[in-house]
Amino acid sequence: EDTLLGPVINKIYAQSKLIQSVALVGTYEQNATFRINYLSRVKSLNAGDIEPVRKRISKELSSTYSAKLVAKE
Repeated sequence: EDTLLGPVINKIYAQSKLIQSVALVGTYEQNATFRINYLSRVKSLNAGDIEPVRKRISKELSSTYSAKLVAKE
C-alpha cells in the first residue's frame, strides 16, 4: 500500500515546535529520506534536546504507518 508523503511530513512537524523544516530528500521503492532541521530561538540545541523529538517522531511514524526510522548521525 502506498503512503502519501504529505501526511507523513505533517506528522513529523506535529511532534515538536523545535522542528523548523522537513524536506523530502529522496525516495527508493517504499523508502523515503527526510531532512529535518531543528531551531530554538532561545538556546543552542544539542543532541540531548533533539533525541526526545527523534524518539517521538519514530514512535508516531511506527504506530501510524508501520515505518522504521533509520537515522544518520
